[in-house]
Amino acid sequence: MAVIVRDDVIPTELTTEADTVVLNIIDNVLPVSYKDLPAGDRMRQPRAAQDLNGFYGLVKEALDDKILDDDVSAENAPIFTEESPSVGLQTETITYRLIKRIPATLGGPPFRGTRQEFKSHIRSVEDDENNPNFKMFTLGQQFENEVTFTCWAKTNKQANIRVMWFEDLMRDYAWFLKYNGVMECFFMRRLEDVSVDITGDGNILHARPLVYYVRTERLSHLSKPTIRRVIINCNIDADNQ
Repeated sequence: MAVIVRDDVIPTELTTEADTVVLNIIDNVLPVSYKDLPAGDRMRQPRAAQDLNGFYGLVKEALDDKILDDDVSAENAPIFTEESPSVGLQTETITYRLIKRIPATLGGPPFRGTRQEFKSHIRSVEDDENNPNFKMFTLGQQFENEVTFTCWAKTNKQANIRVMWFEDLMRDYAWFLKYNGVMECFFMRRLEDVSVDITGDGNILHARPLVYYVRTERLSHLSKPTIRRVIINCNIDADNQ
């Protein structure tokens, strides 16, 4: 019996890797503040890249941490939500919504690069720990997002205080966002102040919109075999039976 193992059936793309970005995912213990990060590590991205929903979640974590640091009581803490503020607003509200999202541009200013990443590309290739003879491919596609955060309050004065408070939050926690996988986030502009009579009976809410540029990456994982088939050639000589 002759056993022939085909070693030429592995696709070239599984044996030849282009330059890739290797993602190292560490444990779930977060540094509690900027000062707890080792020197030189404060602008690294040691965690898996974040997509847009992950970015919103990180902003919520930063907001909760700042509320705790500022010793704001639960009843006075601003609500962070993607929904419109309630008609009978009792607590200040910070809402968020997506204005623009495109495949990331490369080689130029935000949204105006000369090229775009229209499809996912291989970021890393590793052995699949759960499947022998399989490779785990991590694919990533970057996106540019324009996000509006709006601070709502019942008075102009309080709305103005809260919007500056939120600007400080996004500035002070920029390290936290990048450390946890947001590729880029920065302030773009503040829009015109808005006062809205939601019910038409004088129940006016005052809004202060802020626009931020956010660059994110959407990851997907694909497990593929490295050996597609093994050919066994059995020849039996009748004279030697």
